[in-house]
Amino acid sequence: MKKKSDSTEAMKKVLDIEKPILIQSDNGTEILNGAFQRLLTSKGVRHITVEVGDHKRQGIIERFNRTLENIIALYQEARRTNTYIDVLEDIVYNYNHTYHRGINGIPQQLYLGNPSIGTMNVKIEKNAIGVGDKVRLLKTRQAFRKGYEPKYNDDGNILPKAYKYYELQRIESTQRFHTESRQREPRMTNMERRNKRELEELVDEQEQLRKWYRDYYAKNKQAERKRYRDYYAANTEAEKERAKKYKKTKQSGDNV
Repeated sequence: MKKKSDSTEAMKKVLDIEKPILIQSDNGTEILNGAFQRLLTSKGVRHITVEVGDHKRQGIIERFNRTLENIIALYQEARRTNTYIDVLEDIVYNYNHTYHRGINGIPQQLYLGNPSIGTMNVKIEKNAIGVGDKVRLLKTRQAFRKGYEPKYNDDGNILPKAYKYYELQRIESTQRFHTESRQREPRMTNMERRNKRELEELVDEQEQLRKWYRDYYAKNKQAERKRYRDYYAANTEAEKERAKKYKKTKQSGDNV
């Protein structure tokens, strides 16, 4: 598409053929612009978007795009050309009439047979690359750069060691591979951050106070014991009189 309005014109042609109930897309401006949204509203089509950076929700479409790009890359490499628009319909036809392991059948036949019912077969296989296998190394590319040219070299490099998580590049220095998944903490509001900080400060103050008491009594244990003994020795008679008064008060209360 050369202009953002081209997406609206393309969607008009799709809606003329068949109208879906709901569509899901990313947050691209070619989808969220006013003309496109007015078109969906006029046709009664519900539109939902995924969160920014949530690639799992768009996994099926992204996988289809990658498969299509791989087919185009193979065609360009075989024909020694950078154009593919003249055979794009043939590529899509080939994709729709090729056996898919994910659905255990050919998409065109399943669509014509029963388009509303289908199953997905997903099989997780072990790593097919072993030590000593010849591999292709990815070329150094700029960030967010896309294209259909080969992204690897074909020099027949031998893999010296297989990792569970690895990159097909030469390791110049020691690197750490994180095998455990990291979960990002949920976002907090300013009030929640302030409350969390105040609670942490309160816990630190309580811990420091406990440590001070422990250190104080550990250093002054003998002095404290001597002070209590001297106090009770000097006030023995007064303590006895107070104990008698307490007993009399308790007995009179029980009799009442």
